[in-house]
Amino acid sequence: MSRTLEQAVREQVQSHRLDDRQAATLRAMQEQAGSGHSRAGWGRWGGAVLAAACALALLVYFLVPAGTGLPQPARIADEVAYNHVKLKPLEVKSANFDELRAYLAELEFSPVETALLDPQYYEVLGARYCSIEGQSAAQIRVRDRRTGEIHSLYQTRFDHERFGELSELEQLATPLSREARGMGVDIWVEKGLLFAITRQNASVAPGGEPPRE
Repeated sequence: MSRTLEQAVREQVQSHRLDDRQAATLRAMQEQAGSGHSRAGWGRWGGAVLAAACALALLVYFLVPAGTGLPQPARIADEVAYNHVKLKPLEVKSANFDELRAYLAELEFSPVETALLDPQYYEVLGARYCSIEGQSAAQIRVRDRRTGEIHSLYQTRFDHERFGELSELEQLATPLSREARGMGVDIWVEKGLLFAITRQNASVAPGGEPPRE
């Protein structure tokens, strides 16, 4: 039982990437659990109960996304912005979408080119595996030819059960815009996929020119 809980905690903690505050709290809880076990002089079963209680506390504190209580678009924007800030190395470098699809073949969908990013303005640099709301996703890196700005473009299968709150995006002509971690994030549904893209300038739409003064 304790091994199952420990495995669940490990998997979920890794998937949600603890920040410094959360990591410090986790260490403090572990140390407290260990000292409590020594003082009480519990035997094998007492330690297992204590471990289970600690694991349950961790489940409540860590397994729920940081944005719990926020609308789903805000949670997605925060996750996408967080991953963009970290900007992990590309796993495949190519501007050819066929090559990207071949590398990302383990996804439950085939990445597509979005109509909102005009190739005249945006250059594809490569891609890597990622996730959105716990679902496997493609993270495609693009560069704005006009400004040199790097964007992270995310694609994942639009699961109506998982993303039900975003169902209206299928009927919207323009992306839903949110702000997170000091940057803008646009979210939309296209070709049966959920898309999200980061942008530093909140006044610039993904596929168009900056607004005229």
